[in-house]
Amino acid sequence: MNMRMYLPPEAGGFTLSPRSITPYPPLGFIPFQEHELGNGDVYGLYWAIGREDQSPLVFVTYHDEWGVGPNYSSVEAFLRVAGRVQEHEFVPDPDPSEDPDSPTLLTREARERQRDGKLDEAMQLIQRALTILPEFTEARVLLLSHLRRLRRIPEACGAAVEAIRSPRSLGDATPAASWLARQPPVGEMSGDPIFANRAQISLAFGGVKTNAQYPVLLEAIDQYEQTGQFVAALNLLQSYGEYMYSETTAFQERYNFSLAWFGERYRNICANAGFPDRTQSPAA
Repeated sequence: MNMRMYLPPEAGGFTLSPRSITPYPPLGFIPFQEHELGNGDVYGLYWAIGREDQSPLVFVTYHDEWGVGPNYSSVEAFLRVAGRVQEHEFVPDPDPSEDPDSPTLLTREARERQRDGKLDEAMQLIQRALTILPEFTEARVLLLSHLRRLRRIPEACGAAVEAIRSPRSLGDATPAASWLARQPPVGEMSGDPIFANRAQISLAFGGVKTNAQYPVLLEAIDQYEQTGQFVAALNLLQSYGEYMYSETTAFQERYNFSLAWFGERYRNICANAGFPDRTQSPAA
């Protein structure tokens, strides 16, 4: 059965564009033509991993940075803001009254509360952002710094692992990898392949002929899939693909990476998990 991601009625007015099966933008992102920015960046629908049967968020791409912004928590929120401008104009970021569940706004506000010492409020905002978009790497890294500040180190180790395996396009997890590599063993984390190999993972890529991190990450993807942790497997495969996609062609060939391999591996995990095919356009 070829399941497709759910397209809510309110998104029916969008002109969806076809996309190639490439690591960037992340799979699960389907661009639409309305309000194209004209500089190569676009808006698009994004379904959180494992939530393909639910309504999507609306992302904007930042292709110069190889990033995406989860600025709108829903199609409805995007349309509210877009209603203030013409179709050919840039859609501004929402304010809290227009989209109180915007992961971008929640994370920004949490950082401000953290700076003001309002730690309980900051934690609530971080958790809310991650409830809406669990693979939001920027929020995962912020959660790590928050837990470290509270001296909740075992939980911080878990947050660091989550950040490392979340997509690079949604935030830089390098600080999480740097911190985690220096941590002593934590009993409840001993079975996790990222934590077990933390000393070998820096997330520093490019500029070398070989990089031992890639086999480590690939083995972790396999272990997550074999143990039924399909969301973790897809998150880490997405990150793996983004990192590898930025390497030279010769480097990719050295590690047997190709777009065909990436697409097939991704589809296979989706199928094994019982998820809709995130490489395909949604169904109404």
